[in-house]
Amino acid sequence: MYMAPSINGPLLALLMTSLLIASADETLPNVRQLKVRSGHPIIFVDADVIAEARARPEDCAWLADMVKRYRMSKTDDLDDVAIMREEVKPFADWTHPGEYIKTSMWYGIDAYVNQDELAVAYGRQYLLALIDNTVETARSPETHALGKVFALGALYDWLYDRLDEETKHQTRLAVVATADALDTRWHMFDEGRWVGGHAACWGNPYAIVGLVAIFTDIGQESPETQARYFELLGKVVRNIRDGIAPVHEWVCRDGGYHMGWDYGTCYTPMWQYLVWEFATDEPSLFKDW
Repeated sequence: MYMAPSINGPLLALLMTSLLIASADETLPNVRQLKVRSGHPIIFVDADVIAEARARPEDCAWLADMVKRYRMSKTDDLDDVAIMREEVKPFADWTHPGEYIKTSMWYGIDAYVNQDELAVAYGRQYLLALIDNTVETARSPETHALGKVFALGALYDWLYDRLDEETKHQTRLAVVATADALDTRWHMFDEGRWVGGHAACWGNPYAIVGLVAIFTDIGQESPETQARYFELLGKVVRNIRDGIAPVHEWVCRDGGYHMGWDYGTCYTPMWQYLVWEFATDEPSLFKDW
């Protein structure tokens, strides 16, 4: 009986990448016209999601207790900035990007959904600690850049109305600088890195959080910063919209993943889809898979 030859994961990845590159536009999309919604927070939620979350007080209380126990244990004094900064400093220098995501989302959700003033104060100090710890000073530079670009955007979005203009300005500069490092030092935004590895599971999905969060305010920065910002955003949008999303749609259609079951969940993150769905009025990237 004839048996069709099997295609291993790396060969399948190479085949899919070559097909997508061949069909992709060689120029970056005009992301200056990207339909990003106004207001904050917009990255992960809308008014209906916020209302639904607040209608579940037991879950909100559980989150508040978790954040207090693990991220706000040193002080209840809103003016005790020095103690807060001491506590959050280690959280700005993790060795895995997932910890930056968890910490920024805990502070942000507790601050906005639960309207917890202590979480607002801690979240501000965490944001400043992230800005201060650069890629050059971090213990694990690549991990730091990956987690930092997400956390900066998440906190900018959740805490927007509680941040002063100078902090917003410094956050925007930090987002661009961190995304620039991901592009130039680790080549996370190179065309064709869509089927596996840190660029597909972390780099582009995390970067779009930071970049879209500051979209409506980037016009306040210098022409040079704006130019680099839109170049970086163009690369990330191209990679997600024209690369990573079509790969997921094709590879995951029947529930599988070309890198195997162990990698399926961690290499198909939902962050980029949530950003696209909630923060923009662009055609949805959610498909049947």
